[in-house]
Parts: sequence; C-alpha cells; structure tokens
Amino acid sequence: MPEVLSFPWNTFQRLQTSTNSDVVNARAYGRDEALTVIMDELAAGKVPPDEETMERRFRTLSANRAVKYRTRRQLEIEATDHYRVEPVMQDLSDELAVQELVELASSQIAPDDWQLLQDIGNGESYVELALNRRKKAGTLKSTVSRLRCHMRKSEIGRVILEALQLSSGDLRKWASLRHRRTPLRAIDQILYSE
Repeated sequence: MPEVLSFPWNTFQRLQTSTNSDVVNARAYGRDEALTVIMDELAAGKVPPDEETMERRFRTLSANRAVKYRTRRQLEIEATDHYRVEPVMQDLSDELAVQELVELASSQIAPDDWQLLQDIGNGESYVELALNRRKKAGTLKSTVSRLRCHMRKSEIGRVILEALQLSSGDLRKWASLRHRRTPLRAIDQILYSE
C-alpha cells in the first residue's frame, strides 16, 4: 500500500504528476519550471498555508513561465529570419578588430567572471550556472549585473558600444561578426542585455 503523504508533499506529488507530458512545448517547460520554483520554496521553508494557495501559485507560475518560453521561441524564429543572409566575404581587418575587442574586454575582469558573462551571453540559464558554481541564482544574477555595469562604464566598454553601433548599419557584415569563434554573438549579449 502506497504511503499517504501529508500537506504540502501530497499536493506537491499531485502537481508533479500533472507535469508528466508526452509533448515538449512551452506549457510543459512552464510546468516543469513552476514545479522547480515550488520545490525551492518548500526547501527554503516557505510553505503555503493550504493546498488551494499552493495550486494557485503553481498555476500562476506555470502560465508565466509558459509565456516566457513562447516569447523566447518567437524571438528565436524572428532572429533566425532576420540574420538569414547569404554568406559574405569576411574582411580580415574586421576579424582582427573583433578579436582585439574581445581580448581587451576580457582583460578587464577575472577569467572566471569573463567565462560567466560568456555563458550568460550564450543563453545558459542562471539556475544551471548557479548549480555548477555552487552559488544561489540570485547571487549570480547580481554578480552578472555588477560585471556588466563595470564593463559598460569602462573605457573599453564605451569603445565596444561604439563599434557595435557602427557595425549595425550593415546587417550582413554584423551577421558575419556575430558568428565568430569567440562569441561576439555576444559582446552585445554579454555586456548590454539584461
């Protein structure tokens, strides 16, 4: 006979069962992420007063996270369409300039911090990076924010911003710059996105 769990674990078990899905879509991702948030809250001692409150929190989180994943997917589709250009000849001077900007930017902070900015710029999640680094996601977010602020206010940050603004005039050239070995898909993602 299966063990009967008490609140909040019986409700959590029911919610966990509801996340089982044969289809992987924004709604499924949203439910999984909502369940993770609730588990983190329970682990932190933030137990809701009753089952109804816990289920309402789950539904709200699921809906919000599903919207986030649908929005991300739509942005990916738009970006793919926007940067779909025919191959262009790469100018060696552009390649060298990009590499120099990356090296200058990376020299402004510790190598571990630079790797963190690159990982975030490449789209890795704060939660995953926090687990790998054995830190809290909130701490990691504030660290990234502080590093980006430091980089933007530095002299090299202003030079990079100016270079990015100048290069955005020729989208084909910019598209070729964004697919470099060193993710300058990402100098703008690393330093200027939130």
